[in-house]
Amino acid sequence: MDSGNRFRCLISLLICMLIVGCANNRGYQDTILEWSGKEILFPDSMRLVGGGFIKAPDSEYTIVAYYDSVGCTGCKMNIPFWERFVKRIDSVAGHDRVSLLIIAATKEEKRLLSLERKDTVRYDVIIDESDSFNRLNNLPKDLYLQAFLLDRDRRVCVIGNPVMAPSLEDVYLMQIAGMDTTDFDDDYSNDAYSHDFGDIAPSVKVSHVFRLRNESPDTLFVRDVTTSCECTEAEVSAKTVLPGANYNLEVTFMDSIAGDFFRRVSLTFENNEELMFEITGNVKDR
Repeated sequence: MDSGNRFRCLISLLICMLIVGCANNRGYQDTILEWSGKEILFPDSMRLVGGGFIKAPDSEYTIVAYYDSVGCTGCKMNIPFWERFVKRIDSVAGHDRVSLLIIAATKEEKRLLSLERKDTVRYDVIIDESDSFNRLNNLPKDLYLQAFLLDRDRRVCVIGNPVMAPSLEDVYLMQIAGMDTTDFDDDYSNDAYSHDFGDIAPSVKVSHVFRLRNESPDTLFVRDVTTSCECTEAEVSAKTVLPGANYNLEVTFMDSIAGDFFRRVSLTFENNEELMFEITGNVKDR
C-alpha cells in the first residue's frame, strides 16, 4: 500500500470510529483500531449461490460483507440497497476497480437464489454453509462491523456495513475515489428517519407512520418506495405533494424469526433527494 493510500485509509478508519462508534455508543473504537490494516483471509475457493466457484478477487478494492445464519439471512442482506450502493460505486469508480462479495453463512440457498433472481443481482453472492470465512478471520461479533473495504493486498481500509450504517457509504466512496470530504460532490443524502419497535411478538404485524412535510418551494412527485425485504412493506399517502403540504409514509413489519432486526425503506422522487427510513427492534422468542 502506497503512503497516500495508507493515509486515506487511516482517515477513513477515524471517520468510521466517529460514525459507527459514537452513533451506536457500543465502544467500537477498539475494534476498529484492531482491524485497521488487518489482512482478510479467504477460503481457497468459494461457492456461488446457484452453482460455480470463485477465488478471492484481485481488484484495486474489494468490498466484502458477511451475514451469519441467525434469523433470516436473506432479509438481513438488504439486497435492493446493495444494488443501489453498487450504482453509486460505478458512478465514482467505473465497473472494474471494485469487487463486491456478499458472504452468507446459511443453508437457505433456495431463498438466496430467489432473492438474486427477483432483484437481478449484479455481484457475487457466496453461500458458506460451514462458516469457513468467519472461522478463518474470527470476525467482530457485532453485525455492524462485519463488512470491510479491502485494498489490493486484502487489508482493511474501512470497516462497517454501509448498508446498515448509511453514513458510511460516503466514507467508502471517498476512499475508493481517493477524495477527501471537501472533494466529494454528490447530491445523495444519507439523513435517515428511524423508529425502534422494541420487543415484538413473532408473526405479529406492527406499523409506524412517519409524518412528513414538503418544505421545498416545489411540488414533489413520488417515484418509488423500496423496502429491504418482503417482511417490510411501505406505503406513501400521496404521490404528488404540494409545497407546504403534509404527507405520511406508513411502514409495516412482520417476521416469525426471533432476533434483532434492522430494515431500510427508501422514498425516491422525480425531482428531489431521496429520503431514507430505518426500522429496528427485536422479535422475541416464543
